[in-house]
Amino acid sequence: MRRYGQHPAIKRDAGLCRARRGSLGRAWPGVPSAGGGSDHVSPRSAGARAGYWFDGLFAGEEKLRQIQVAADPRSIRLVAEILRADPADPLDILRIEAAAQDIFLRGIALLNDAEEPSRRDRLMHLAEMLEADLGHDWTLAEMARLAGMSARNLTGRFGREFGTTPFDWLRQRRLLRARDMVVGEGVAISAAASELGFSSPAHFSTAFRAMFGEAPSRARRAAERASARNSAVR
Repeated sequence: MRRYGQHPAIKRDAGLCRARRGSLGRAWPGVPSAGGGSDHVSPRSAGARAGYWFDGLFAGEEKLRQIQVAADPRSIRLVAEILRADPADPLDILRIEAAAQDIFLRGIALLNDAEEPSRRDRLMHLAEMLEADLGHDWTLAEMARLAGMSARNLTGRFGREFGTTPFDWLRQRRLLRARDMVVGEGVAISAAASELGFSSPAHFSTAFRAMFGEAPSRARRAAERASARNSAVR
């Protein structure tokens, strides 16, 4: 007859926990193993060993080393709880799993926080590259390669950073530059359209009107009249 609480699955989990603790003991000296010594670890000893874990935890892995450096007292306390737990106790097995998941999720959150500035830098670099060559026929694959991320990630992260898609941002920058060329520098509309990657002057005029509310030719005439009035006042 099986006693209450002695579920076979829990027994198997207990054996797995012992095996894992044994492998940890071989990897990091001072961690109690299933093969020898007492399973009981005092709170003070567990805290010291938890700190030892974080001191050498995956030291050869750059990203995991970021977690190690940022390990907080709560994470170290959770490791100490794991070391003190009795793998033969079904309730302790649940505590071990909960503590391990907590540590893992906290580590992932720290990694994401550490990587965010790097992603932002890459997006800013991409924006600079697009701005430097507005007339190029950019593809999403080219943009993603420059940003060092997948096309899907680029679209999502670019939208969060700039509030629009990469192609909408590129079109806006082209049109702002076109207005400077046509209105401020006297460049011909057809020349500006060609230099900035528009398929035709008509396409350029349509996009210009959609953004600024008037055709480029009308914007130029208005600027010329304003300039003439200013000259007459002088």
